[in-house]
Amino acid sequence: MDITFAEFLTWVIAGGGSIVAANFFLGKLKWFRNLVFDTQQIVLYGVASVLGIGAKLLMTYAPSFIGVAEPYFIILAATFISIFVSNSFRAVNAKVRNTILEEE
Repeated sequence: MDITFAEFLTWVIAGGGSIVAANFFLGKLKWFRNLVFDTQQIVLYGVASVLGIGAKLLMTYAPSFIGVAEPYFIILAATFISIFVSNSFRAVNAKVRNTILEEE
């Protein structure tokens, strides 16, 4: 894996990762999708802020934990990437299959 846990936390803190992560995971929740847009934005801001601040606190006050957590981060990241790629392939495959069936 080309990214370390410390680099990931830095991205969460300063690279917009907290917004990306919060938006990705909240977008999977039906109750969040059912909220009006303005409420979604407030919830998204709150969750992203907690993620960013949590990552900063972790790097500041528990730097030794980062080294200990590194192997677990790699496992979780590889699992997430595998699931994401698998779901993406399935979605594209379904669209291609539907297109082929429509052409026949």
